[in-house]
Amino acid sequence: ALPQIRCTSSSSSSSSSSSLLKDSTFVPPSNNWPACRKDQSSSRTSLSSPSSSSSIHTNHFSTATNNNDTSSSSSSSPFPHLRPPNIKDVHIFQKIMNYRPGSVITTLGKQEGIEDEDEDILKRYNVDWTHRYQGNSSLLLRPQTTNELSQILSHCHKNYIGIVPQGGNTSLVGGSTPISNTEIILSLEKFNTIHSFDTDNGIVTVDAGVILSTLQSTISERYGYLIPIDIGSKGSCQIGGNVSTNAGGQYYYRFGSLHANVLGVEVVTAKGDVLDLMSCNRKDNTGYDLKHLFIGAEGTLGIITKIALSCPKLPTSRQAALLQCPTFNDVRTTLSTAKEKLGEILSAFEFMDYEVVSLVQQQQQQTVLIEEEDDESDNPFFLLVETQGSNSEHDREKMEQFLECCMEDGFVVNGILAQDGKQMEEM
Repeated sequence: ALPQIRCTSSSSSSSSSSSLLKDSTFVPPSNNWPACRKDQSSSRTSLSSPSSSSSIHTNHFSTATNNNDTSSSSSSSPFPHLRPPNIKDVHIFQKIMNYRPGSVITTLGKQEGIEDEDEDILKRYNVDWTHRYQGNSSLLLRPQTTNELSQILSHCHKNYIGIVPQGGNTSLVGGSTPISNTEIILSLEKFNTIHSFDTDNGIVTVDAGVILSTLQSTISERYGYLIPIDIGSKGSCQIGGNVSTNAGGQYYYRFGSLHANVLGVEVVTAKGDVLDLMSCNRKDNTGYDLKHLFIGAEGTLGIITKIALSCPKLPTSRQAALLQCPTFNDVRTTLSTAKEKLGEILSAFEFMDYEVVSLVQQQQQQTVLIEEEDDESDNPFFLLVETQGSNSEHDREKMEQFLECCMEDGFVVNGILAQDGKQMEEM
């Protein structure tokens, strides 16, 4: 058995690497197979032949090839042990998904009498969010059930076809972009059901393809709970991609990583086996906690299809302040002061430099702290501090005391305290 899964269920900062699975055990590559090495500049695992040290990590992952010519030798591919999918594979995938419209998008059927889907759709899945990395896959699959996904992975595993799992495709490092036409794009966007919410324990059971912002609004508006992750790409990224990449976000300080909040997962391995690790027990010390192998594994050990996530109660009081500090040592001192003065209500402490804030202001065409006459050398560090609690008057008093202390001691020289929810969201 050879590597089948290469990549990730994409998130805001995902990467990729090769999966080496044989009957659910790790098999080290022999001298005849490509060796893995990490490209530190992009956090992406590149592959190189033992006889060549050149990296294949470029803006265009592979040179243009004829997508209809599936008989071409795979020796020129960065994955010489994989073969491109052909029209027979397309027929099998269509049958697996009951010939459901939109489940198979391909350019392989132009000469075989199969109706060709909109080529623009395939192009959209072949490029990352930054448009810096361009893939070359000729086949996109959009399964809707775990059983369909299991059959697809089983077929690809037996026939040496590479797979690139793709979530919201919000990767900034090309992690969910196919490298060559030997790889199939496998989108999880049809796994988009919020199955249940346990109001007694605050646990949501959700499919991996649910958009993060959709999950956030549903849980907060219907049940009064908070999803313990919030990132900038929440309008496009999927919760499965967040878990697969162990995404952080601004609530990391308060609630910890997704390792601390995911209670269970359902996973399909490269071989097609379905692992039901969907325990919803908060306290479970019965043996190995295998779900942690797949959180942050970026799709290399298996594709996450369902998640059980612990959710804290939605706070009734929130405060936010955007602060400006003269030195990085002042930033560190401000953090220490925030821990002391804000204590249990401190929920987010985000650091930004002058260049980042200036760029945001240019894009949003509004002025926040930085005026035109300001110089980068003056107070170049910025902090976003947020609190969450249950008593507005008490929390605001603690925030004001914190700000007063920091400004009196000179750690903070400028700042804005949000007056309402609208200003807080703008921050």
